[in-house]
Amino acid sequence: MDQFSLDKFKKPDEIPIVPSWVLDGPPVTLKLYEAVQNMVLEKEVLIKSSAKKVLGVKDRQLVNSQIAELAGVDKSNLREDRQSLLLKYIEQENIKLDQLWKNTSEHPKKGQKPSKSDLARDKSIYERQLSEIKNERLVGYFQEALSSEVLNEQKYLIAKYKQLEIDYEKAQTTIANLRKQNGELLRCLNQ
Repeated sequence: MDQFSLDKFKKPDEIPIVPSWVLDGPPVTLKLYEAVQNMVLEKEVLIKSSAKKVLGVKDRQLVNSQIAELAGVDKSNLREDRQSLLLKYIEQENIKLDQLWKNTSEHPKKGQKPSKSDLARDKSIYERQLSEIKNERLVGYFQEALSSEVLNEQKYLIAKYKQLEIDYEKAQTTIANLRKQNGELLRCLNQ
């Protein structure tokens, strides 16, 4: 008689299905998507294992700069104009992670008011979250302003370069005309 083995009942590992928009995009999209998948697994484990601990927003949600760092690409690749579908996907995953956090974290029982220490802790958490969100928005604003300023500076330099080319051509024409006139005057004097 055969030995009983759980291997016979073991399901094969599921192959993750990669969305078509990831496969159709540039190679950096696949790198970022895989980094998001890895981070989601890490965050889920962290949230489930630390249900009684206080986690900051960055500890329990996906952060674009951390995703880019994990993927080994520049964080400028995670912009709305370059990776809009991926950013929507990250937003959806953040909603799922937030829901998981709410489901696993401690909540006062129904009908029971939270204690003063719980309220103070929640207040400090929300203040920290608010400052992190403000800082992230400021970073985004300044990056956008800087890229806009660089673009304006490049446009100005291109216009200046074109004007200098026109001035150079005019100067070359003037020099050629002056040389011609100088040659004619020398011939007149020599006759």
